[in-house]
Amino acid sequence: ASANIERNGFGTKSTDDDSYNLTLQGMGGTIWRGTDGRYHLENENFAKITYNATADVWTVLDKQGNQYYFEESVGYTKDIECPNSSSNVHEVLTWRWMLTRAVNVFGKEITYSYVQEGQSFNHFYPETGCTTAHVVTNFIYPNTIQYANGRYRVRFIRTERYDYKPEWLTL
Repeated sequence: ASANIERNGFGTKSTDDDSYNLTLQGMGGTIWRGTDGRYHLENENFAKITYNATADVWTVLDKQGNQYYFEESVGYTKDIECPNSSSNVHEVLTWRWMLTRAVNVFGKEITYSYVQEGQSFNHFYPETGCTTAHVVTNFIYPNTIQYANGRYRVRFIRTERYDYKPEWLTL
């Protein structure tokens, strides 16, 4: 099973009411922002959960002192550019953050890398001269797992997928 944090946007683009779900070995569940401004698991286990909005990354520190970094983000971007306009739009929304590093109390680190598969779509509006560009990540796959001290590495070999219809990838 993968380790990740996934956004539940409740079907809206507003992030004010979002909740998140943590999937991580030995702990997990719904993450809510408390009245104290901090993030907590619904079934409180005293993990310290922080989100850095500037870098768009999550960090989880469990009560044993192990640190987990969720730094690979998956989502979509939308850019609207109009000539001679100051109202250009750059919209980014992450829907999943993947575990990229785990560091134990002895400083030993295991790293994870991923391959993303997605699509892009551009549309030009001749009446306004504006262009809209969408980039969406549909799937994310494990690429490598690098164990502490660099002695061992697992590399995943990808092949073509035949379990979905190509039209599912259209916007």
